Amino acid sequence: MGFLTKFTVWFILWTRLKYLAAQCPVGWVGSKCQYMCHCERNSMCDSDGRCPTKCITGWFGPGCQYEDLVTVDGAQIFTSAGSGTTSWLTDRDVTTCNEDPGLDSITVQWDKPYPFTWLRIQAKNASNLQLHFVFTSSNISYSCVNQLLAIVDTLTVDYRCEVNNTITSLRVTGPGLNGLCSLYVSGDRNVALKQSTDQTGTYQESNFFYTSSLAVDGDTNAFFLQNKCTHTTQDSTLSVYPASWTLTLDTARLVSRITIYNRADCCSDRLESFKLELLDTNNHTVWTYEGPAKASLVYELNTLQEKPVKRIIILAIKNDTFFSYGYTYFVRSLCIWSLFAKNLGH
Repeated sequence: MGFLTKFTVWFILWTRLKYLAAQCPVGWVGSKCQYMCHCERNSMCDSDGRCPTKCITGWFGPGCQYEDLVTVDGAQIFTSAGSGTTSWLTDRDVTTCNEDPGLDSITVQWDKPYPFTWLRIQAKNASNLQLHFVFTSSNISYSCVNQLLAIVDTLTVDYRCEVNNTITSLRVTGPGLNGLCSLYVSGDRNVALKQSTDQTGTYQESNFFYTSSLAVDGDTNAFFLQNKCTHTTQDSTLSVYPASWTLTLDTARLVSRITIYNRADCCSDRLESFKLELLDTNNHTVWTYEGPAKASLVYELNTLQEKPVKRIIILAIKNDTFFSYGYTYFVRSLCIWSLFAKNLGH
């Protein structure tokens, strides 16, 4: 195939993707409208996910699609300067940087463990950074093993370390702190959005269907009565055991963590005593989790999965899930599903 022909094919494909992106609902982009805009001041991103100014707090990276663990609830930042401000580190502005020559360490500490995959540093001169990273997990410290770095531009460098565990703190030291401007720790991308879902029947009320896709529509409202949550059927003639909800990814991913939000209004017991399974492309189980007998409002699961995951299933593991008027119904209801993962080979 000649260069001109290849260029023509590429141009047609690119034009088609642009067309598809243009057909997405407001606030969504991508060939399948699967990427949510995360722009400051609710401004709209372009068809590639780029924001006119910068990402909203909590997101960074290409298309603002990577969750920033430095700014999640429960994260704290400490410096060797003690009471010195660290707003310059998290304001997502490469023009505000450390001006304290005496700063020799920055520590990010979390109130819960998170999987580590990679981090991003922005500095005045990213081409000549000298930094050292120490991770802490279960009171054991690790240095950055098999460090890989990628220079994104003159101000930005990405670092990857092999940390086969969750971490509760990250300490950064080295002379490179003198010109440091921003620090991001990747929580990976939410790859569950707009993916294929299914469940064992669908509950209907007042002409509204509580479909399986409501868990991956990007809406963070967890109130069932506002039509924001999934619910399997309560029709005694259609109800089956075990009640289940299934997510199928368009591409197999390396899943690092899962977050499930239960109903916030009532009936949280509809998501208790369940079994969660991660399945590979051959439908073999690669990871399982059993939920507690008493329901939680939020389930946060670290999977640290190094095997590709294609499907995720939530199954009821008790046969008396819901009783009404002498009938036994097997139901499941959930509101928000987040699946953070990276591409194979990333």
